[in-house]
Amino acid sequence: MLFLQMLGSFAEFERAIINERTRNGRIARLNENKFVGGKPALGYKVNKYGKFEIDSIVSKYMWNKANKYNL
Repeated sequence: MLFLQMLGSFAEFERAIINERTRNGRIARLNENKFVGGKPALGYKVNKYGKFEIDSIVSKYMWNKANKYNL
């Protein structure tokens, strides 16, 4: 029983370390004005430097749809 408690406490410690490193990495990317994660908004893509840029194919499609419905 003691072994399982020790194993559980080590697992909890490792999880805390992983969460801390992940959080610090996200904060560092935010400070560099780079994309943190998730899916970019429709019409945008993330380039190899982590910056947003307009996706020309999708943006043309969206403009055509907006003009069709007078949005």
